[in-house]
Amino acid sequence: MIRNYSIIIPAYNEVESLGNLLNDLSKLDGCEQIIVVNDGSTDSMGDVVKGENVKLINHEGNRGYGASLKTGILAAKTDYIITCDADGQRTPISLMKIVEG
Repeated sequence: MIRNYSIIIPAYNEVESLGNLLNDLSKLDGCEQIIVVNDGSTDSMGDVVKGENVKLINHEGNRGYGASLKTGILAAKTDYIITCDADGQRTPISLMKIVEG
């Protein structure tokens, strides 16, 4: 099982799905940090991105998915990184399968 990993979530105007996703991801065993990269959203993302091991990084404007991934990866402080879309395409259960190997 992978321990001490980070989850990177690039996000653009995903406030509706992000709160539930963060709640579910925070329960995963071994997750050291969750990094949400706000790619210039105009919604109230800052209101839902909360938690002990959750970090929000804001881009001033929309720089794109790849730039958001790069920002998150550079900010991660763990040896292992998992990426997850903010729209909930990957469920925490599917991420757990990755972690368990």
